[in-house]
Amino acid sequence: RLYGMMILGSILGDGSDYRHPIAAIRAKQFLDNPALCNFFGKPRAFTPLKFADGTSLGQQMSFYLPGDTTLLALFNFHKTERFKQLVQLDQLGMKPGNYEIRDFLTNELIGNMTSKQKKLELTIEAQDASMLKLVPVSEHKQVKKEKN
Repeated sequence: RLYGMMILGSILGDGSDYRHPIAAIRAKQFLDNPALCNFFGKPRAFTPLKFADGTSLGQQMSFYLPGDTTLLALFNFHKTERFKQLVQLDQLGMKPGNYEIRDFLTNELIGNMTSKQKKLELTIEAQDASMLKLVPVSEHKQVKKEKN
């Protein structure tokens, strides 16, 4: 639901019943997240990449928000199938370059893209959603990594 509110450019709201232990645990984990709170301080609507087709119950959708760091949201409502999305950098208004792919909430490094890559293939498990950051890596940072 949080990612859904983000892509719509909505305000932060949560209708969870906190009497349920899993809802209370998730609220503590997510609602005080600095990245999430920062985003909702100035919410912006995302642009669709892939719409739901409306013909099946297992909808798969993706959206992006351009900026210094591009955000990429993927939603997989299918009960059993993975969602594989091939994203071209030019679809996102991005130029080829070096990028770190990071989880939005944890900032965990998921992967890297080099300047030679012009597309990104992502896979989301059944009944899951993901919000990723495509963070440009400056040449200075890249040289420092190679020296270490």
